[in-house]
Amino acid sequence: MLDSASLIEALAKCGPNPNSLSDFLGRPSLEIKREVSQLVTRDGLTVFPAVYSEGLGLRKVFLMLENAKISYDVAKGFLHPIMSIFRGDLEEKLFSVIAFADRTLEQEIRRLSEVLEPTFSLVGEIPETRKFIRDPHCYDFGRHRWLCEDKVEMKPGAKLSSPDQEDVWAVTQIQANPSLNMKVIPHRWHVRKVVIGFMYVLGKTSLVVQALTKEDMSYDVPEIIWTARVQDFYLSEMHVDKEGLEKVMEKIRPVSVKIIVSPKSPRFALGYTIPYEVFRNGSWSYPKIKITVGTSST
Repeated sequence: MLDSASLIEALAKCGPNPNSLSDFLGRPSLEIKREVSQLVTRDGLTVFPAVYSEGLGLRKVFLMLENAKISYDVAKGFLHPIMSIFRGDLEEKLFSVIAFADRTLEQEIRRLSEVLEPTFSLVGEIPETRKFIRDPHCYDFGRHRWLCEDKVEMKPGAKLSSPDQEDVWAVTQIQANPSLNMKVIPHRWHVRKVVIGFMYVLGKTSLVVQALTKEDMSYDVPEIIWTARVQDFYLSEMHVDKEGLEKVMEKIRPVSVKIIVSPKSPRFALGYTIPYEVFRNGSWSYPKIKITVGTSST
């Protein structure tokens, strides 16, 4: 039987495609497919690609609003198609958006935040995102729990000198389907520069916690899967269950500015692919935001 920790180590490099893992590990693809399926069912394995979007010339902007004059349903789409993630708090009227935007569009987003009259707002560039994966050898697959806190920071990707439509399209396909076999991608050597590996979460996690803190908590909280600077603050995200929520709250609450706790459901937590729709003729063509009182659209 294939060792689960070793399988996940390989998965973090190759992704969950059975044929790719078979080539890497030298084991039958059917055996690997069965083992990955068991990890998903038994241990709640979730896999997603780690994308270095900056390598494609994309720039990220963070927006957080509290008590704004906008519903979650509208907020989830008001920056389409340039949104990366949306997080909405279960109890408080507090949400955040990470979007892809140039400096001109960032200023439009700032004006939008003013129109919505929130009691708290933060808009700022995310210059880089640090991503982490936990050491799978720290996980007890028999008792379904973490025994130690070791984790590894993933290396940043590389910048593509002139990304084209096929490069961008391929990245969106991997984001939409992490199990895609990289061998079918014509520009896979380009894509490998920006898809730097695969992140994973183990455990029956039902909540996404996004924390804006005054200090970098990356190595104090093993559950943190990514961290970014936003102005003078640190933005981090964790996937936890209810028991894990209590543990991370004890650590992050003393240094927190705002905390969003989102159930893993489309109403509160959404992720989007890179905005293939606005990539034209080798460059990103960002939409304009039309602002009217009480509503917004792109």
